[in-house]
Amino acid sequence: MYPKELERLIEELKKFPGVGNKTGERYAFELIERSPEEINAFVESIVDAKQNLKGCEVCGNITNTDVCAICQDKSRDQSTICVVSYPKDVVAMEKTEQFNGVYHVLNGVISTFKG
Repeated sequence: MYPKELERLIEELKKFPGVGNKTGERYAFELIERSPEEINAFVESIVDAKQNLKGCEVCGNITNTDVCAICQDKSRDQSTICVVSYPKDVVAMEKTEQFNGVYHVLNGVISTFKG
């Protein structure tokens, strides 16, 4: 139906959560309509994130340093730890501005079935 390059792009986009055929097609067509400069900036941002982001050595939150800003913040309550599944959960908690402790990021969920 589509040229193989477009089909491949759609298939790659569909690997993202919540992206099916229609959304993959919409994203693919949007991408191919962008200027080369916009595409290069997009690709560079992906490569930069992949190369420079890692898990905090203390809590597992996503960071571009060995220890994240939250773990480095001495004003935070080190005796209160919030255990979350993913770094995006840290962001959600921080947006509330109600928690002043630290975090432990599991980078997944605990399954009672898997042990």
